[in-house]
Amino acid sequence: MESVMVAGTKSQSYDCGSVNETINNMTKPNKTCQSCAMPLKHDPQEGGTEADGTKSTMYCSYCYQDGKFTDDCKTAKEMQNFCITKLVEMKYPKIVAWFFTRSIPKLERWKVR
Repeated sequence: MESVMVAGTKSQSYDCGSVNETINNMTKPNKTCQSCAMPLKHDPQEGGTEADGTKSTMYCSYCYQDGKFTDDCKTAKEMQNFCITKLVEMKYPKIVAWFFTRSIPKLERWKVR
């Protein structure tokens, strides 16, 4: 706990550790695409693109181009099924494909849905 003096008020204690942790989490680059869960280090374009052409730090180039999602998935379950189909086409066993996609509902894109 840290005491902070605010002009004209008495001293109050704030837990600055949790605030700093929140700020660090907001600025830390993601390790996986927040739409499909693919590790971003495996993205040949090193991330999707925002509308202004800058690299996205949240989404891969397969999911996000020019500030828009490239797929028609409306739910996390639809994205899971889409990704499982793609992984099976790439010769991954279905159980491995499921394992790779099980975290999709917890990703940022799907949290708001």
